[in-house]
Parts: sequence; structure tokens; C-alpha cells
Amino acid sequence: MPPPADPRYEQQPYKKRSNNTWIWILLGALGICGCGGGVVLIAVLYPVFLQARMAAQRTSCVTNLSRLSLAGQAYAADHDGTLPYAAGWMDGLDLYVSRERSFHCPVLRGSGGYGYAMNGSLSRQRPAKTDTSLVLFFETPETGRNAIGDPANTPFPNRHGNGRTVVTASGGARWIRNLR
Repeated sequence: MPPPADPRYEQQPYKKRSNNTWIWILLGALGICGCGGGVVLIAVLYPVFLQARMAAQRTSCVTNLSRLSLAGQAYAADHDGTLPYAAGWMDGLDLYVSRERSFHCPVLRGSGGYGYAMNGSLSRQRPAKTDTSLVLFFETPETGRNAIGDPANTPFPNRHGNGRTVVTASGGARWIRNLR
């Protein structure tokens, strides 16, 4: 028989070590990088969100001018083919516009400003419905009600980037870039 083993040298059962230390190190590194990373992420994404917001407002502005063009066509159909007086064009189109907010540029909506004007040379005129170059309503820096002007000589408001929204007598609304 072999002699009894020395209890000091007996093999102890394996005791699993806890990995909590690595978890805490990993969480600390993520926290430190995450705080700084969050600031960097915000700095990178903020301009992207601003551009998306500006594009959405531009689209809303084009929609508003399309509605105003349809209202102008409905007005003309009821008034012997003529457009309203330029000095009171919004008042004349009130009956034909389903939403009051269609008269407001989305950027100015909270301030109560309007931001749209009628081409003054078309007051009580019968524009050809097929004329794609004749600007009927346009975005203007003037924010008052019933604004009138000449789209060729009125400065661009640049509320939706470097340009303005216009609608032609044919009903085509679009945003045009300022080439000056």
C-alpha cells in the first residue's frame, strides 16, 4: 500500500475565476469612448438633419405654391378667365384655398409671416394656361399679406437654400437655384 499523501500537496478542485473585472474594464472603455463618441456623432449628424429639414420645408413650400396655383385657376374659372387683383390676391383666393397655412411659407409659419407674392403684371390678366415660363406666384423676402412684385427683379429669400420656389401659369411649381 502506498503511503498516504501529504494533505498539503493534495490537488485542490479547480475554482473558476470571475470575469467581472473584464466586464468593468469593457464598460468603462465604452463609457469613456461613448461620451466623446456621442459628441462626435452629434457633430457629424447635425448638419445632415438640418439639410433634411430644409429639404422637407422646400417640398412643403412647393406644395403650397401648387395649391395657390390651383386656387388661382379656380378663381379664374369663376371670373371670366381672369386672375384676382394683385393688391388683394390672397383675399381673392381665400375662398379657393382649403388650408390657411397654404399662404404661409413653412419657415415663416410660426412667425405669422406669409412669404409669397403674386406677379404684379398679371393683375386681372388672362394668362395662357400652357405658358411654362410665366411666373404666377413666387417666394419673396416680403412677409406681408397680399405681397406683389416682379419675380425677375425681386431678391431671392434663400429660406430653403440658395434659391426660391415659384409656380408658373401652367401650374408647374418648382424650386429654382439663385444663379447670381
